[in-house]
Amino acid sequence: MKSHEKPTEFERRFAPLRAKLVGYLSRRTPDTAEAEDVAQETLLAAYHQQDAFRNDAAPLPYLLGIARRRLRDRQRSRHQTEQLKDDAQNLPDATPQLIDSLTLKSALAKLSEAERRVLELTAIEGRTYKEAAAILREPVGTLKWRVHSAVKTLRTILSEETKTK
Repeated sequence: MKSHEKPTEFERRFAPLRAKLVGYLSRRTPDTAEAEDVAQETLLAAYHQQDAFRNDAAPLPYLLGIARRRLRDRQRSRHQTEQLKDDAQNLPDATPQLIDSLTLKSALAKLSEAERRVLELTAIEGRTYKEAAAILREPVGTLKWRVHSAVKTLRTILSEETKTK
């Protein structure tokens, strides 16, 4: 807002609560930058949803509810990403010498087309989850879940194939 402009109704109602919002978030995450980011996302969400906000309602509980959900979603996403990284690093439980290209090809052939495609995009082509999700036209969270599932299935197949050798 420029200094000569009058504050909008939204700014008048919500801007003074920003410090309280950041304080609330700072007590829930050790990362100050994340608290600031979530506060900004919260105010942006409130701005986009301002038509749904009842004028007689208290704005702080409304903002805190949005902030709590945003922070929870970020923490879940971070946990899922860490789990996927662990899965990717631990893909073959067998020693690398036992898994040759024919074994891997055979294991990939046993995956469903959807599982094979997500692994091709992410593990083989090296695309980010966001890029792969855009190609497949699905949400990033769904793609992450499918990669996790495909890695688990591939690990089981490889484990069974190395036992038979």
